[in-house]
Amino acid sequence: MQDGILLYEESLGNRGSKGEINPVHINARSRRQILYLPDGHFKTKHGKRRIYEILDDQLKDANLIIADITQAYLTENVSLIQFIVPTPDDIEEVKELAVTIFDRLVQMGISQKDLGGGDGVRIMDISKDVATSKEAVAERLSSFRKPKKRSERAPGLGPGMKC
Repeated sequence: MQDGILLYEESLGNRGSKGEINPVHINARSRRQILYLPDGHFKTKHGKRRIYEILDDQLKDANLIIADITQAYLTENVSLIQFIVPTPDDIEEVKELAVTIFDRLVQMGISQKDLGGGDGVRIMDISKDVATSKEAVAERLSSFRKPKKRSERAPGLGPGMKC
């Protein structure tokens, strides 16, 4: 799956890694940096980060999902946080936790803009069958890409709505 994410991000011209090296830094007021290794993170041409978290084994323990969501939200300079789950049935649980954590962080005074940036937070399913092919993963990720021009928008979608 991580190779497919890498292939997709490289097709967008972004640089990054699958997560095992080059940790990203979480916003912290202390002198010590908090290191975070998401499953994938990429730097766009504009210097923003795109974070990918593959939630599979974590789905058995809500605490692990909460930890991944919180770490992703607190990463600095992020334009997209993408959570990937293995089945459509898993999306709702992750969505509920992500919304709850987001709302609580905003109540604590963290700017909404700092929690996921311009493209926001997305949750999508990629089946284990699709995950075996990096090309299939890249294709699935590209199907969720936001159209850039008004003429490319799907019929019935207004401005600001995500495909």
